[in-house]
Amino acid sequence: MAPAFRYPDKPRRGDAVAVLSPSAGLPARFPVPYELGLTRLREEFGLRPVEYPSTRTAQASPAQRAADIHAALVDPEIKAIIASIGGEDELKVLAHLDPDVLRARPKPFFGYSDNTNLHLLLWSLGLVSYLGGSVMVQFGRPVAMHPVSGWSWHGPRVRVSGPAWGGNLEVVDFHLRTGRYLRPDDGYQGAVLFLETSEELPSASYVYRVLMCMGERRLLQRFAAIVWGRPKAWALDQPNDPAAKARYTKEQHEAVLAAVAEYHPGAPLVFGADFGHTEPQFIIPSGGTVTVDARSRQIEVTY
Repeated sequence: MAPAFRYPDKPRRGDAVAVLSPSAGLPARFPVPYELGLTRLREEFGLRPVEYPSTRTAQASPAQRAADIHAALVDPEIKAIIASIGGEDELKVLAHLDPDVLRARPKPFFGYSDNTNLHLLLWSLGLVSYLGGSVMVQFGRPVAMHPVSGWSWHGPRVRVSGPAWGGNLEVVDFHLRTGRYLRPDDGYQGAVLFLETSEELPSASYVYRVLMCMGERRLLQRFAAIVWGRPKAWALDQPNDPAAKARYTKEQHEAVLAAVAEYHPGAPLVFGADFGHTEPQFIIPSGGTVTVDARSRQIEVTY
């Protein structure tokens, strides 16, 4: 069965929060959205952002980034940790983290994309963290924070509850391949699977194959429900027009539907939820209790 989870204490207005770059040190390269994000944390949320040595360091080593995570956790003044942005090599940071420190001083951790790595580690330790909300994207969006579209429902009309698990599909695939920070497959029994894809625009065939492999190892069948994020269907180097974006989304949905029909037809499946690489973005509590009610077509989340 899935582990029992601990919710960390929440920050309040006036509290200090650590702004870290556990993945890519992009505040050094793109200071404008980063500074805007810090301003919004101060002025709109009443928080006091605190930076650490590697926050604005473009090429910080995995050990340096891990040291900043430890420092933020042991500092009693820091009430939460918010990632500046994602990246591509946070997996390397995990080996430098001390699970005892993570367990002893849990604090809310916010981030998505490559930060799925740290969310999966915290999940394996029974700690709730928050999938979403990076300083340079959600808080640093120009003009104003993004204002929200409909979902599509498939499968049986049932109501199920369980801890949320998952994140970015490509990073989850890292962990399915390495296995180092995953629990035994039966540790996911009854959990709610959240998956979404990134601006790298993985193909529909890739999406199907990841789910196929989860099904063949009988991991996919452990989850009580599946919530699939609205895919990011364009990138700076691939500025798809509306027709191309609709086609990409349709092909991805068909791949997911095919895999779920083949391996787990008894699970309610929701498409189009706004988490991960979406705008606007809901934050998902990784390890937090989620209820998927296919009868009323509602998702209830405990933060």
